[in-house]
Amino acid sequence: MFEFGGFGLFNGFSFNSELKTLLISEANNLGYQCIQSQPPKLFMQDSGLLLLTRHEILESENYIFQYASYTEYIVAKGILYALIKKKKNEEGDADYLMIFSVHMDAHKDRSRREQIKELVQFVNDKIDNFRNHYQIDFENVRVVICGDYNIDSLHSNDSYAYLKNSMSSLGLKNVFGDDTSRHPVTYPIPTFNNWCLDHVFISNNCKHSFDIIRWKNEDGIEVSDHYGVRTTIHFE
Repeated sequence: MFEFGGFGLFNGFSFNSELKTLLISEANNLGYQCIQSQPPKLFMQDSGLLLLTRHEILESENYIFQYASYTEYIVAKGILYALIKKKKNEEGDADYLMIFSVHMDAHKDRSRREQIKELVQFVNDKIDNFRNHYQIDFENVRVVICGDYNIDSLHSNDSYAYLKNSMSSLGLKNVFGDDTSRHPVTYPIPTFNNWCLDHVFISNNCKHSFDIIRWKNEDGIEVSDHYGVRTTIHFE
């Protein structure tokens, strides 16, 4: 969730569920545009990714990971990308946000590492495309990669280090900071170890703040097994 007039959501699967349709309808009523995953093939599940914004969408794309563990092939996990333009004034000045919402393999570390490679290549391709097709100083662009990486930064040191180094190669930092012992819990498992599976990586030149949201409905029932991460990006 971002204070840019937009939201990046995951685990909003469409197969055998009317909740996603209801969410999109209610968001439209509030003035949000919706970018969602490609429709799944017969008897398969989509990526569960969804982007909502009140600002102009210049381009968007859904990329499905080519590499996955055998138990995940029924789910088209991948990346949902959008380039968003936020007008600053009537003279035409604007801020730009390249947002990549991801959902990675839940079972095999090897699969996730291959998906990280695909993610880095996809992001680099989009950045190159932006530089080649838009007459805009890239200093006015912020990059965000967020979602359920299924990589626990609190305990999986090697796996998270690989992810962090890959994101650093793109000029991105984790909003939670470098000290993983201070990372928040985003996936609570009270009887075992609480995990931090969900991460938001942003451009190094971004000032930001974040807080953790424990989703509950009016009856106090948690509506997701993951906590939300609300990130505010400060454009200057």
